[in-house]
Amino acid sequence: MIKKVLAITGIRSEFDILYPIILELNNNPDIELKLVISGSHLSDWHGNLLEQLESDGFEIADMVDSLLMTNRNTQRVKGIGMLMLGLSQTVEREKPGIISGYTTPQVLEVCQTVTQMSVRASDNVGISTVNMRIFNENNVQVYSTFMYRTVGTNQNGTWANDWAIPCSALVGKYRVSVQALDAAGNATGWGDIPNFWVYPSTTRDISKPAFVSGSVSPGPVIIGKTIPEVLVRLTDDTGIASVTFKLADPSGNIVSTTSAFRISGTKTDGVYRNDIATRTSLLPGRYSVHVDAVDEWQKVSGTIRVGFIDLIPVPVVAPTPTPTPTPTATPTAAAMRVTPYYALSTSRSGALLSASSVILKAKSSGLFLASTLFANGQNSGLLSLGHLLEVTTNTPTICSVSGVGTWDRTGGIYTRATVSAISAGNCSITWKFLGFPGRAPTSTTMLVRVSA
Repeated sequence: MIKKVLAITGIRSEFDILYPIILELNNNPDIELKLVISGSHLSDWHGNLLEQLESDGFEIADMVDSLLMTNRNTQRVKGIGMLMLGLSQTVEREKPGIISGYTTPQVLEVCQTVTQMSVRASDNVGISTVNMRIFNENNVQVYSTFMYRTVGTNQNGTWANDWAIPCSALVGKYRVSVQALDAAGNATGWGDIPNFWVYPSTTRDISKPAFVSGSVSPGPVIIGKTIPEVLVRLTDDTGIASVTFKLADPSGNIVSTTSAFRISGTKTDGVYRNDIATRTSLLPGRYSVHVDAVDEWQKVSGTIRVGFIDLIPVPVVAPTPTPTPTPTATPTAAAMRVTPYYALSTSRSGALLSASSVILKAKSSGLFLASTLFANGQNSGLLSLGHLLEVTTNTPTICSVSGVGTWDRTGGIYTRATVSAISAGNCSITWKFLGFPGRAPTSTTMLVRVSA
């Protein structure tokens, strides 16, 4: 990685002594040298060395006027003060510097994970974001994300992340490129850290995903309401990557598709579930529910019928002259609990921190998620039940929310969201569960401190 050096010179006698060192640094391909010119170098009375330095091929970062035409000690101190003030502004304008990079392992197979791609970077005002891109053998970008600081400070620290290589990825050399941005808005150019090589898997994918069993919650269901649960068990020799539920009308036309999530088992033998929302525009009749599965090698199961569900119109209650009987009390929906967390990485099994302990820097972003559970503990060992929450900011001038979606992590399905810090203050984010048959709506407010 290229190192940055800022050299300061203000008088010819000192520059003559430093010149061999400065020239060596300027000719070193691993060093980015810039000069700050001050003092008598900018004075025509003293020969104005600026033009000579530019003609010699040196890059000038800044010019700081600090020469006072007097020998009084007080004026010399003032000159030093002018120089320091100018230098502080020069340094603040300079881009962050990436010192070194690291990739491990560097030799692996498809379907495996590059456990760590990391960079060490430094900046005088503090690094806010480190971005990462991955390119395959054909120089096609296949992945992009941001890195998390793992060691050190924003002024001098290490940022890292991982990547699970798709089983369908091309074999060959992969290039990792990184960019750092500081709190002042300066950015480095994209630079490469050590490559890694991907080889074919020694594990053979013999069969496509197989359907073992499945069920659809008993009907009927009123049109516009939700089919409470579709449940299937699937197996595969290498591992299932995605499962999709499909709802077909009586004529066999697909009217909706829904992703399913694994609630138990493993990727080679697991149970998947989700509910299916129906539209009010659907016609009454017997609908069929199907499942499609794709394994990590992109082999597909084909569409398999799981069962049937009857959709019926909304009942119309005829008026009656008799007194209306007292309606039966609706059972109280179970209380729910929403808990926000801060994710240290994008790994399914990565560590989670309490959201209240997080401090974001202005102009940076962080990955947050929330679990949805029964308040009484009837959660069947899951860490989150898989409901998609609404996520909104209550302080739009302090922070914003983007990228809301579900995240299949070890132990359950969470709602994830990216929170971007805009300015210093207290960022207030509301996570809202809209409710579900037998599950009461609820919400919680997350407070995150944003520092300047």
